[in-house]
Amino acid sequence: MKDRPWRRVAHGWTMPVVAFALGVIVAAGALADASPIGVWVRDNGGLRVRVARCGANLCGVIIREDDKTSPARVGQHVLSGMTPSGPNTWKGTASNPKNGKSYEGTMTLSGNTLTTDGCVLGLICESVSWTRAKGR
Repeated sequence: MKDRPWRRVAHGWTMPVVAFALGVIVAAGALADASPIGVWVRDNGGLRVRVARCGANLCGVIIREDDKTSPARVGQHVLSGMTPSGPNTWKGTASNPKNGKSYEGTMTLSGNTLTTDGCVLGLICESVSWTRAKGR
């Protein structure tokens, strides 16, 4: 069998290139998880919201409410017009399903926790913590 120098050279750079390509694929998967798109469970466990694309922005709609006495209803929009405003942060409108009022809203993603803030005139704010639902 003839000695083929190109084979030795190709083998020398093939493994690093394959390792780099796999690293890019894994990193892309991690970045995909850095999105708020999915189903979120409120810190008290009774309310679920699906965050999804609504045109060019993100919105959040109630998909489950366990508290039958709550005025919140399935299908009600609680987040709308959310646009990126920084790393893992989106700004738009947050609605309080209990009183029906809308506020300046912010979503901040940290791992599997989404924090939503609704503020009146940027002074009086209320925060809610959400956990990404398992099985999305």
